Amino acid sequence: MTPSVGRANPGPGAAARNREALVSAARRLFDDVGADVPMSRIASEAGVGQAVLYRVFPDRASAVCEVFSDDLDDLERLAAQSDLPVLLAAITRSAARSTGFVQLAAGHLDDPRLRELCDRLQVSLADCLERTAPARRPARPLSAADLVLGVQMVTGALATTPREERLAVALRAWGLLDVSVDLPGAGAYDQ
Repeated sequence: MTPSVGRANPGPGAAARNREALVSAARRLFDDVGADVPMSRIASEAGVGQAVLYRVFPDRASAVCEVFSDDLDDLERLAAQSDLPVLLAAITRSAARSTGFVQLAAGHLDDPRLRELCDRLQVSLADCLERTAPARRPARPLSAADLVLGVQMVTGALATTPREERLAVALRAWGLLDVSVDLPGAGAYDQ
């Protein structure tokens, strides 16, 4: 009897690689296809089977939380070394790229995991606001909770804006809130 020839099972060592591929595929597909992308398409794009997909993402909310958590890790690192206009620009650019993800996350705001991630964002905004020089702070006194609300308002507006206009619309929206954001190259909003 000859041994079967095929792909060797990479075993538990593949877990981190599979998770990374799934998060990357979910982020890309949420952006390109939208919030209703089939979970099977995420698995296919990541090059993994359905069983692996559901081990990593038991449901759609898990995919949202994993993508947001990875993005938030990057934003927390940025918040620790920059000021508020730079951090808000990074949040805005991410939201402008990921309106499908923003829409999907909005549908799961009652999920405690997503709530915890929003709380982490608020802490980063508070820390960053505290370290920001007075001349670079918002024109009116705002709390971190106010800034989270501003992020929700701006990202909500971006979800219905054509891709090529998103940064200009975001810049205008932040201006309406009297918040300065470093978005060079965003262009002026044409009315």
